[in-house]
Amino acid sequence: MAVTTARDREPLSPEMQRQSDEFDIIIAGGGAVGAALALRLGRLGYRLAMIEPRPPRFEHSSPERVIALSHGSRRHLESLDVWQDIAATGFGRIGHVHVSEPGNRGRVDLDAADALRAPGIDALGYVLEMADVLRPMYQRLDGAAALLCPAQVISVDSGDDAVRVRVSAEAGERTLIARLLVAADGTASPVRRMCGISTLGWDHNRFALVASLSTTQGHGDVAYECFRPAGPLAFLPLADGRCSIVWTLPPREAAVMLQAPDSVFLSRLEREAGSTVMERLGTLSETGPRAVYPLELTLSEHLVAGRVIFAGNAAHTLHPVAGQGMNLGLRDADALAAILDRAGRGDPGARIGLETYAQQRWLDVAKITGFTESLAAAFGNDLPLMRWTRGWGLCGLQAVSPLRDLLLRQAAGIDAGRALTGAEKIHAV
Repeated sequence: MAVTTARDREPLSPEMQRQSDEFDIIIAGGGAVGAALALRLGRLGYRLAMIEPRPPRFEHSSPERVIALSHGSRRHLESLDVWQDIAATGFGRIGHVHVSEPGNRGRVDLDAADALRAPGIDALGYVLEMADVLRPMYQRLDGAAALLCPAQVISVDSGDDAVRVRVSAEAGERTLIARLLVAADGTASPVRRMCGISTLGWDHNRFALVASLSTTQGHGDVAYECFRPAGPLAFLPLADGRCSIVWTLPPREAAVMLQAPDSVFLSRLEREAGSTVMERLGTLSETGPRAVYPLELTLSEHLVAGRVIFAGNAAHTLHPVAGQGMNLGLRDADALAAILDRAGRGDPGARIGLETYAQQRWLDVAKITGFTESLAAAFGNDLPLMRWTRGWGLCGLQAVSPLRDLLLRQAAGIDAGRALTGAEKIHAV
């Protein structure tokens, strides 16, 4: 497959050629989604600029900023030639997922080896620190994109033929001009606000408390999802044998647990996890620093606004149950790159391509949003009838192999991974 270079594409207008800061595509946001998109589009020969307000942090944070990636996302990162470097730093392997509701009958066990039956799949997912994902991405960004960092987008003007982005950087203000602007600038997305795009969703009135801790019996490559009326509690396996927890709590309880002594914190955590989980993990100890962040559902009302498109958290911020957020964002990046690759010569901001992106991504976003919100809602009601229904539902899911396999493929991102044809083609060049 031939790669189309910027010289082969439709020439810029005379007005745009007179400007010094001309690009094919500008990416606002230099997180994992923005960086992955820049790497992919750079291989296609696009002239790129990436704007990031904060210098990326490659050292391990405290508490660790941990993400869960599906097998489909691993394939995406392999196509960018960064997975090998990411894996070299170590990762927690999710070989098994145990789902339960403490104090209720029923449980579901999802195992990669027994149920996926697909070549090359050694895990349902991987638990990594964000710093270890970003570091190799930025090492390969040198020359692929003009990086403006630290820099802020202060205005966006999307016209018929181009988009003009006013940027404030250390050297002063400048105007960048491109055919397409990709907003991957987070949940609060300044670009989305400047484009006048509203959001759909709601505040869950819950906070996620995150921390890393040790267990006397180790995690055994198992991720635990404990559903409770206040929200889920997850134990994710880390590379060094510890567990990273994501504990959903009401605001007042989150504030109390954030400051509680370790002994009080660990005792409450063991009680909330339930006896079945604690029999496997053993005693909890050595809790590290804690942090909290609010949980909300935020969906951009539109994924396209003129010559601007939205990706990653700027397009969708989900409840962390099932850990789908980052995987969904990486699929945004892959979908856009595949569409532009198929389009070949021409305008990357052409309406037909942007509308194709919006249509494809809304289907995926709607499916994952429905899945995560349904889980959160189904286990958030503590009425006896609902508890009885959930218990028998978990028993039924464990007993019916086709349903369990469908859930496995969803968790591992296998179907989404197989859709990464654009990424695989670029990787093969």
